[in-house]
Amino acid sequence: MRNKKAVSKMQAILIAIVIIIIAAAAVVYYYYSQTQVRPTEKGEPIKIAVVLNLSGGYAPEGIRHRLLMTALATEINAKGGVYLSGTGKYHPIELIFYDGESSTSRYVELATKAVTEKVAHLVIFIGAPPPFTVPAVISAEKVGGQPVLSMSPVDTIAMNALPSIPGNKFTWTWHCSFNYTIYGMLWKEWLSQWKDQIKKIGVLYSDDVSGRDAKKKVTPKLQEAGFMIVDPGLHPPGITDFTPIILKFKEEGVNVVIANTLPADWIAFRRQCAAFGFKPLMFCVGRCMKIPEAEALGRELAEGITAETHWWYTLPFKGNEWFKENWQKYFGDMSLTHMEGIAYTAFYVAVEAIKVAGTLDRTAIRDAFAKVDIEMPVGQVKFRPDHICETTNTLAQFVMKDGKWDMNIVYVPSWIKAPVEKPIWPLP
Repeated sequence: MRNKKAVSKMQAILIAIVIIIIAAAAVVYYYYSQTQVRPTEKGEPIKIAVVLNLSGGYAPEGIRHRLLMTALATEINAKGGVYLSGTGKYHPIELIFYDGESSTSRYVELATKAVTEKVAHLVIFIGAPPPFTVPAVISAEKVGGQPVLSMSPVDTIAMNALPSIPGNKFTWTWHCSFNYTIYGMLWKEWLSQWKDQIKKIGVLYSDDVSGRDAKKKVTPKLQEAGFMIVDPGLHPPGITDFTPIILKFKEEGVNVVIANTLPADWIAFRRQCAAFGFKPLMFCVGRCMKIPEAEALGRELAEGITAETHWWYTLPFKGNEWFKENWQKYFGDMSLTHMEGIAYTAFYVAVEAIKVAGTLDRTAIRDAFAKVDIEMPVGQVKFRPDHICETTNTLAQFVMKDGKWDMNIVYVPSWIKAPVEKPIWPLP
């Protein structure tokens, strides 16, 4: 009898153990299944058209933008694609690149083609200054029916594009970028540290949308601070001889120069300054200089120059860890240009809008931009009702570290909590 009772007790214990194991396995399976990508039917590709410059003067950043966006799309596709709630499917990303050839007319032509033909579900305008993107945005709004994400100075776009847009408001385009007005404030604050050393500031602006707008936003701020300005007037884009301007700066006693012009024009100007023995305390530049231009000028002419910098991988925002972990993997020894964070932001904001829409319907994607609220390498991206999102404005200096060019953030607006480096002053 005792043996039978012992066996029954043992059986009960074994049964209880089995039940516990099955229950535990069920719990583990449930939580595992919730954290895994579930296989599902593949949907049609999400087609994103990107208008940028892969040849000509703006090619260095355009080539990097294409490589970076391709790498990001490859990573997403390797995980199955983007899940859209409205279709219940995972959709791979297909990128379509248009080369604007660093020509305003060609850029606008291809931008118009991209929004007119509607081959893509969404279009991105990137890698081009306002002279390219302002007319492209105007064209996109006039054509309509295609959501567009524009990564160009927001105040410049609003000031120069809106007067020519139907209804005087953005309907199909959304704008995410820095603000020239803020740069006017930053230059004023940053240079005021050395006001007692600065005799006069010479301004070098090209006669195009960027140059005119930068001059309108920056020069008055410098004058407010009491700086004396030497203005030789706007110069035509593509100029090769800056002799009259340099001689005027020397004669007037200019010892700081602030410039916003084409990269090729800037390189010519900087080299001619050296040839004439014109050595100001500091050169301050806008769109015209990035690390590729520093590489072209060389250390003697480039190190220490201060630039308007819309992004750098050292900023304390989500997404910047990707550059620290993956840049060398995808790009090897290729240098950054301080624009790659803009391309990363453009790509993921576009993907986020499509995810929020949950569908590939173009109107739904357009409307979804209003609900985007995500931290990106350039800061928080959340669009205002006027379709504008202002991102970071910082100042940085070109420095050589271990034989490679890098940038030190030296000044940020008060509302950005980011570390800054001790600036180089004056130039070496």
